[in-house]
Amino acid sequence: MYVIELNFIVTGLWKNYWWIGGRKINNTWQWVTRLYPSYAVTFTYWTENEPNNQGGNEDCMEVYTHEHSFKWNDIPCSYKKPYICETHYSNVFG
Repeated sequence: MYVIELNFIVTGLWKNYWWIGGRKINNTWQWVTRLYPSYAVTFTYWTENEPNNQGGNEDCMEVYTHEHSFKWNDIPCSYKKPYICETHYSNVFG
């Protein structure tokens, strides 16, 4: 499924960096959603030497869509970036 999602980013939403919904909570990376409680990240695709918590405040997760072959990076949550959300079809249309 991850490959299909990446193809969608490349063909339809080409940008360099996107928020992907991961956040470090109590030193554990978790997926954060509005519909469900957060849950632990079990699959990872970090860029080499990441996550590194540079500056001590990199608590959110982005994906590089160009320079780093869709790998993840930790980054401060205060940065403004476009984002990618995933939802179930039934949640969108009832």
